[in-house]
Amino acid sequence: MLDQVLLAASEAEVSHGGVHPAVIGIGAFIILMSLLGITYLFSGLRQQPSEGRRTVAELERTHREHQRRRR
Repeated sequence: MLDQVLLAASEAEVSHGGVHPAVIGIGAFIILMSLLGITYLFSGLRQQPSEGRRTVAELERTHREHQRRRR
Protein backbone atom coordinates (compact mmCIF):
# COMPACT_ATOMS: atom_id res chain seq x y z
CA MET A 1 0.00 0.00 0.00
CA LEU A 2 2.83 2.38 0.82
CA ASP A 3 4.38 1.68 -2.58
CA GLN A 4 1.16 2.84 -4.26
CA VAL A 5 1.20 6.04 -2.21
CA LEU A 6 4.81 6.70 -3.21
CA LEU A 7 4.04 6.06 -6.88
CA ALA A 8 1.07 8.43 -6.72
CA ALA A 9 3.23 11.05 -5.02
CA SER A 10 5.90 10.62 -7.67
CA GLU A 11 3.38 11.15 -10.46
CA ALA A 12 1.87 14.16 -8.69
CA GLU A 13 5.30 15.67 -8.11
CA VAL A 14 6.22 15.30 -11.78
CA SER A 15 2.96 16.66 -13.17
CA HIS A 16 1.95 19.33 -10.65
CA GLY A 17 5.05 20.08 -8.60
CA GLY A 18 3.61 18.39 -5.50
CA VAL A 19 5.36 16.89 -2.52
CA HIS A 20 8.49 14.87 -3.20
CA PRO A 21 8.01 11.11 -2.63
CA ALA A 22 10.95 10.99 -0.22
CA VAL A 23 9.10 13.36 2.11
CA ILE A 24 6.11 11.02 2.16
CA GLY A 25 8.33 7.99 2.79
CA ILE A 26 10.22 9.70 5.62
CA GLY A 27 6.95 10.94 7.12
CA ALA A 28 5.48 7.43 7.04
CA PHE A 29 8.64 6.07 8.67
CA ILE A 30 8.50 8.65 11.46
CA ILE A 31 4.81 7.95 12.10
CA LEU A 32 5.39 4.18 12.27
CA MET A 33 8.38 4.60 14.61
CA SER A 34 6.29 6.87 16.85
CA LEU A 35 3.54 4.25 17.03
CA LEU A 36 6.14 1.60 17.86
CA GLY A 37 7.54 3.78 20.64
CA ILE A 38 4.09 4.42 22.11
CA THR A 39 3.34 0.70 21.99
CA TYR A 40 6.60 -0.07 23.79
CA LEU A 41 5.96 2.49 26.50
CA PHE A 42 2.42 1.28 27.23
CA SER A 43 2.96 -2.45 26.74
CA GLY A 44 3.68 -3.15 30.39
CA LEU A 45 7.14 -4.57 29.81
CA ARG A 46 8.68 -1.68 31.69
CA GLN A 47 6.43 -1.95 34.76
CA GLN A 48 8.07 -2.61 38.08
CA PRO A 49 6.31 -3.65 41.28
CA SER A 50 5.71 -1.00 43.91
CA GLU A 51 7.63 -1.05 47.15
CA GLY A 52 6.34 -3.74 49.47
CA ARG A 53 4.00 -5.19 46.87
CA ARG A 54 4.27 -8.65 45.40
CA THR A 55 3.96 -9.37 41.72
CA VAL A 56 1.23 -11.56 40.24
CA ALA A 57 3.80 -14.30 39.58
CA GLU A 58 4.82 -14.30 43.25
CA LEU A 59 1.20 -14.47 44.38
CA GLU A 60 0.47 -17.38 42.06
CA ARG A 61 3.59 -19.22 43.22
CA THR A 62 2.64 -18.91 46.89
CA HIS A 63 -0.92 -19.96 46.10
CA ARG A 64 0.29 -23.10 44.30
CA GLU A 65 2.67 -23.93 47.16
CA HIS A 66 -0.15 -23.50 49.65
CA GLN A 67 -2.38 -25.84 47.62
CA ARG A 68 0.37 -28.47 47.46
CA ARG A 69 0.82 -28.39 51.23
CA ARG A 70 -2.90 -28.93 51.80
CA ARG A 71 -2.91 -32.17 49.80
